[in-house]
Amino acid sequence: MMTKKLLILLATVVLITGFTTTALAELFSFSVGIPVQHTFTSEWKETGDTVESDGTSGAFVHVKFPIMLGLGYENYTTKLKSVNDTVDDMSITINMIDVFWLTPIPIVNFTVGAGLGTTEINCEYVAGDSCDDRFEDPKLGSAYQWYMQLGYEFLPFLDAHLSYRNVTARVTNEDDSPTDPGDTGSLNGNVIGVGVAFIF
Repeated sequence: MMTKKLLILLATVVLITGFTTTALAELFSFSVGIPVQHTFTSEWKETGDTVESDGTSGAFVHVKFPIMLGLGYENYTTKLKSVNDTVDDMSITINMIDVFWLTPIPIVNFTVGAGLGTTEINCEYVAGDSCDDRFEDPKLGSAYQWYMQLGYEFLPFLDAHLSYRNVTARVTNEDDSPTDPGDTGSLNGNVIGVGVAFIF
């Protein structure tokens, strides 16, 4: 009976130790990353075609505190393939503030988080006129996301990670109606990112 209790206690201690080793060792971390792929699930209402990305660039910056929680900021721009012959250089810029939690899983660093922010559309007509004025402040669209990130600490102070974001992005023009051209009120999609974290 005593042996059984000791085994249960030992197993509990091992589990707790294993699950908290990473958390205790990593008191503070600073993470930087970039988006490598942005795909869309929304369609242009004008044509029924899925919105397509023509490349994305930007950065993610996150800071984790000793309490296992952290804050982050994201800013990236994705160029959109033209919806018709009258529009060129159309892109969406997303700014996001994140809150995240580093889960106490041993060996790997698994993070879950959520973000809230804004969207901004930029584009030009082929004729040379700019349509930026239709999407100016204070008519910025809204965006929110949930995301998860998986990292591996390959050095005592360095972590490499891969992240996935599910982004819901609302875009509006100056009349609060769906965007034109394309006439779509949302540019929802998924973002894949990579990055490194410096652990202190």
